[in-house]
Amino acid sequence: MKRHLGFSLIENLVVVSTFAILATVGAAIFVMSLRGQNKALSSKLLRQSGSTAILAIEDYLQRFADHPDLCDGANRDRITFWGRDGEITVFSCQNGAVASNSSALTPKTVKCKNFQARCQPLSSSYPEITINFDLEVQEKSLMGTVGKKSDHFYLHKILGKKI
Repeated sequence: MKRHLGFSLIENLVVVSTFAILATVGAAIFVMSLRGQNKALSSKLLRQSGSTAILAIEDYLQRFADHPDLCDGANRDRITFWGRDGEITVFSCQNGAVASNSSALTPKTVKCKNFQARCQPLSSSYPEITINFDLEVQEKSLMGTVGKKSDHFYLHKILGKKI
């Protein structure tokens, strides 16, 4: 019987196809992990942006706001305050961002939608402020935009100043 050195064509094809299958599975797992990481980053950006906007508005209300301009219980797309320094400050969705009249409170990659503000006078003469808005961010991947992620943010505050 004659001894052959090396591998037959069938053996080589089996090894190459096994490596091809393993590479395909590995690439799919890698792409799925990147997609999951991008979704997590989008969610984190959304939460951070909304929380930053809420905290900035709440800080303004606690430290600077004397009284709202209109406090009639109606829902509006903005809320206007007279500050203790006599300046007027407006919070609303401006150019797609939650913003005051001095600056944007959310980054350009996050879009603001459905900003609603309400000031309700209470029997104690302290106004009750309610602010709602939605933020939306594009989820991105290696292939471009995958989808959108959105979240709702809410602030409810009773001001300590009489109207």
